[in-house]
Amino acid sequence: MPPSRDAYSWGIANNYQDIESLFRKLKIKPFYNPTLESVWDEYKNFVYAAIVLIILFIIHYLRTEQLVRIRTEQLRTEIQKKVQLQKEASAVRDKLNRAERSGIISQLSSIVAHEVNQPLEAIINYSACLSKYVENNYREDKTASEISNRVAGSAARVAAIIDHVRSYAKKKESEKIVLSLTQTLKTTINEFQHADYGTDIKFEPDLGNKEILVEAEPLELKLLFSNLFRNAKEAMESEEEKVISVMLRQTPDGKAEIRISDRGRGLQESDLPKLTSPLFTRKPQGTGLGLSICRQIAESHGGHLEFEKTAENGLIVKVFLPTVKGNINA
Repeated sequence: MPPSRDAYSWGIANNYQDIESLFRKLKIKPFYNPTLESVWDEYKNFVYAAIVLIILFIIHYLRTEQLVRIRTEQLRTEIQKKVQLQKEASAVRDKLNRAERSGIISQLSSIVAHEVNQPLEAIINYSACLSKYVENNYREDKTASEISNRVAGSAARVAAIIDHVRSYAKKKESEKIVLSLTQTLKTTINEFQHADYGTDIKFEPDLGNKEILVEAEPLELKLLFSNLFRNAKEAMESEEEKVISVMLRQTPDGKAEIRISDRGRGLQESDLPKLTSPLFTRKPQGTGLGLSICRQIAESHGGHLEFEKTAENGLIVKVFLPTVKGNINA
């Protein structure tokens, strides 16, 4: 064809470089011949990314395994601690029960010995008078004289037994140590809640921030508080919500005051002076010895008990104990 008006004309193509470059980009043979180096250059970023992901996966797997092992060990330790605490709580409950039974037996022994001693003295006096009367008026009657002497001898023997029981009932002085009243209350509350009879009790402790030290026998002190907690619980048997408030503070004269209050009902103002009297109780199944034992324990530690009725006819028991200065005994 002849050239156009714009001077364009047809010719023979002799430069195929752009076409070959396009074919290589499109990977069309025979212009595309892949090599190891070209493949690496093309896919190395993907290979690096895959390696990084594998490393991250391995790190994650190892970390997860480590966390699982740590958590498993923690759970195992917590379970062992819980089992140990349950064993210790059970052992303490057994000790408290034994101490309580011992205290009840001691209290009953003292009561029986005291009550029997008075009529026994009368029997001894009357039998002595009878022996004297028989000797003066019926000396020839050997039977009457022998019987009166046997009555006097038996009465004297009973008196000796009573004295032995009274001396046995009087405890020897227990070994006292300096201990933290705050920690003792916390431990007793914890043990009481872990016991079968205390699982439904909610405690409201207000023990303050100051460490208060007393010199006491640890088991007797726990028995004192445990008995007061149990009395408070039994006073609230008919209540839906059983709450025991425990407050600890130091009085201006330096004594420790522990207030234990319940939300029970039915207590009369006239009952307050009788609460620590032996055998006095308002409970159908009660023995009337619990608060009497508490009073004895408090007094043996140089303290005393006081009682106050709440507005809801509940009871506030105040325990006063002398405080000491020094270090807690190990």
